[in-house]
Amino acid sequence: SSIAEVEDRTSVVEGDITIIDFEGFDGDVAFPGGKGDNYELAIGSNTFIPGFEEQIIGAVVGTEIDVNVSFPEEYHEASLAGKPVLFKVTVNAIKEKRYPTLDDEFAKDVSEFDTLEEYKADVKAKLVEQAEKKAKSETEDKIFNALVEGTDIEIPQPIIDEEADALMHNFDMELQHQGLNLQRYTEMMGMNQETVKEEFSKMAIKNIKMRLIIEEIGKIEKIDVSEEDRDKEIEAIATQYGETDIAKFKETLGEEQMKYFEDSAKRRKIRELIVAQAKVRAGNDVSNEE
Repeated sequence: SSIAEVEDRTSVVEGDITIIDFEGFDGDVAFPGGKGDNYELAIGSNTFIPGFEEQIIGAVVGTEIDVNVSFPEEYHEASLAGKPVLFKVTVNAIKEKRYPTLDDEFAKDVSEFDTLEEYKADVKAKLVEQAEKKAKSETEDKIFNALVEGTDIEIPQPIIDEEADALMHNFDMELQHQGLNLQRYTEMMGMNQETVKEEFSKMAIKNIKMRLIIEEIGKIEKIDVSEEDRDKEIEAIATQYGETDIAKFKETLGEEQMKYFEDSAKRRKIRELIVAQAKVRAGNDVSNEE
């Protein structure tokens, strides 16, 4: 798909990508942080305050409109939390996604196939594979969530804070690839810093508990990692990142990197053991019920 400026109409519809100027007013006073110029906003993305995007629909390019909304009750800026405000908005341009014609030429352009039917069959096969992986992932998530919830471990707060900060940093980096950052994201979602930190702290506790559980089970079960296990892990990761010459990739790895792949292979074996044992127990419970 491609994005192009709309030329055959002048008013906004659902799904458009709009380029807008806006300024927010609390009464007659413009409030800090409420102004933007040539801001790209996809209508229907729900990235702005609830009710904002819906009121842009029907707006005509070059015409200023009033958008009346209320900030969420949990908004980080206490002076604006729950308050009704007015945004003066002008749509400078409208863009839309345009999709190519689905034919054999399209298939040749986007894949190694010569016909649309071959390409469609390949896409379908990949979707089925993804669905199977998702089902497996959801089953494993339930098992590991149950393990974490049933494990009472006292974790020092500094360790939780360190893990939470790392998770927040990684999330911030992902947002930056999309032209945002963590602060801007929380503002748009009507969240405050305390709520965000609390959510990441919950994730941190779960991650730390899971690592400790996996480590302890590895000791109890005396899980060993062979060279073959390590090489399978190297191949899986290398393939995931598009490496085709596995042998050459392996030659570039140092001692520390090799240790990383050994640890990764060990964690994978322990996780597989946990899942297998959980399924056996579940099967036995069903049999006993019958």
